[in-house]
Amino acid sequence: MRNFLFNSFYLLLLFCLTSCMGESSDRMGYFRYGVVTTEPSLSLSTSDGVDIRQISFPELNGSQAGDCFLVEFKADFSQPAKSGVYTVEMSTLEPVRQHQLEETEEALPDTVPSANEQFLTLNMNKGQLLKGRFFVHIDQKEHREGQTEAFTLAFNRDSVFRETEETGRYYEFCLRAIREGGVDSLKSTVTEIHALNLGSFLKEAALKEQEAGKDSLFFRFQYANRVQVVDGDSVLSWSSTALYGVLLSEID
Repeated sequence: MRNFLFNSFYLLLLFCLTSCMGESSDRMGYFRYGVVTTEPSLSLSTSDGVDIRQISFPELNGSQAGDCFLVEFKADFSQPAKSGVYTVEMSTLEPVRQHQLEETEEALPDTVPSANEQFLTLNMNKGQLLKGRFFVHIDQKEHREGQTEAFTLAFNRDSVFRETEETGRYYEFCLRAIREGGVDSLKSTVTEIHALNLGSFLKEAALKEQEAGKDSLFFRFQYANRVQVVDGDSVLSWSSTALYGVLLSEID
């Protein structure tokens, strides 16, 4: 199912309420994804799924272009922005872990499981593309207390593009995580927000879609979610997300 929806699991209420907590002034409270940019000045690009705004606050100093955050702030968007940037009152600023898309010549998806495979589920209906970064909620199954994960986000140029009568044209990427350390006796499902950096590839793919007369681009992810036994061998099993669509005019 092609998905343009954007929501959060833990922050569902905050994301659904595009403005909340009315103040005695005209300032409202917001919770957004954000990507740091240096144009027109050091600021944070945020979006409610419709409008993209540039916001600035002192706590942003020291950040680098492309850094990703979850930010809660108060602002009055009814007033004109100064030089295109709104000055806001920041409440919380949380870094978001970012993964770069890598090209590989290996066949994808890999079916050989690691002994430390971290199984995942991706929630596309809670995702949002912003400045080339796809913010997505990832459930890590049987997460061990104290563990770390090495994520790999990859594509093979020979197989990244797909086209079927049922789904139409789309691009497919593979996300995998290998667990390191952690307490084996304590396990739970942990939900985290990650940013998948697809920027350079999407710009290239957008040109291909434009040449084909399309106005939108669709993509999805495959992710490792369990091991199954086939003919006596352990095989890594992958699942596919729903498709996510974006207008070519919104790819920057």
